[in-house]
Amino acid sequence: YSNLLKAQANDAYWHGVFGGLYLPHLRSNIYRNLIKAEEKLDKAYNFGKRFLFYEEKDLDKDGQKEVILKNNRVSLFFKPSYGGTIFEIDYRPKSLNITDTLRRRFEAYHNKIEKAQLPGNEEGKSIHEILVAKERDLEEYLIYDWHNKYSLMDHFLREDTNIENFYKVKYGEQGDFTILPYTYSIEKDKDMVRLSQQREGHIWIGDKFLPLTLKKDVMVFRGEDILKVDYSFKNTSYTDYNIWFGTEFNFSLFERDNPKKYLLYPDGKRSFFNQVYEKKELEEFTIYDEVLGLKINFFFDIPIMLWHYPVDTVSQSEAGFERTFQALGILVSFKKDLSKNEIFSLSFNIKLENI
Repeated sequence: YSNLLKAQANDAYWHGVFGGLYLPHLRSNIYRNLIKAEEKLDKAYNFGKRFLFYEEKDLDKDGQKEVILKNNRVSLFFKPSYGGTIFEIDYRPKSLNITDTLRRRFEAYHNKIEKAQLPGNEEGKSIHEILVAKERDLEEYLIYDWHNKYSLMDHFLREDTNIENFYKVKYGEQGDFTILPYTYSIEKDKDMVRLSQQREGHIWIGDKFLPLTLKKDVMVFRGEDILKVDYSFKNTSYTDYNIWFGTEFNFSLFERDNPKKYLLYPDGKRSFFNQVYEKKELEEFTIYDEVLGLKINFFFDIPIMLWHYPVDTVSQSEAGFERTFQALGILVSFKKDLSKNEIFSLSFNIKLENI
């Protein structure tokens, strides 16, 4: 009960002049206490034993059911009605929601950013009158998303897409999968629960909008920190075509510029959260956060291309306009020729670990 009360803090639930909702450390502390409260209830209900559980429930009261898969190590929250996406991943050993991020939206005060000054000329004004920018060229970071920054988001990319225009949300989306509804079913046995989601959608091939069936399964196992993901793609059209598919993740790991937060590759090279970075022909990589003591391992059964980039918001606080790191954005993608009626499948695992 004490953790539930601690989660009822004021500022983290709204955006005011002191930052509020835009500040990741405030949101994270809310989630930390909610996850701890849930952990205590689950331990009492399951007598401290390892458990495996699923639930279907309309959590956000939009008339559509969400799906929860969880064990004593991880909790996954899915939204089948919104692209079959994951909107929350809780790593329970650390009481941490690793996908606690924000969609970049237009705020009315964004129109004033070009007029803002660097600190030093604000004397004699109230906090509601100050137009101060905490760094130069903030307008370059005014990027607006057309969808929520969830994970396991399905994209079909146009051939002229590159990492820069994807990062700036100026690319061409070729499919009708990213935010539209998926059907779903759930299977459970003693040691595994599987959520299967499917959409019979379409992709643009030239000037033709051709059918494609996408299925994705996510499996959670009793007592394990591993998520297994299986994708399959079926060309249900009358002709052959080529696809460029990517799945998007957004991890809220704080601190854009900290050298103790990085991605590590099999060749020993590193890239950092503040980079807009591309690496090809990967079958595995690891996200390291030495500050949180966490690593996130990805293992694929085919070579993929990785893009990663910082997801920053620009908001107004009592100190002026500021850029805030909300998430490490990741897209893993591949290209494939699909013959008529061909089915192509791929699998990958995500393993969460303490370090």
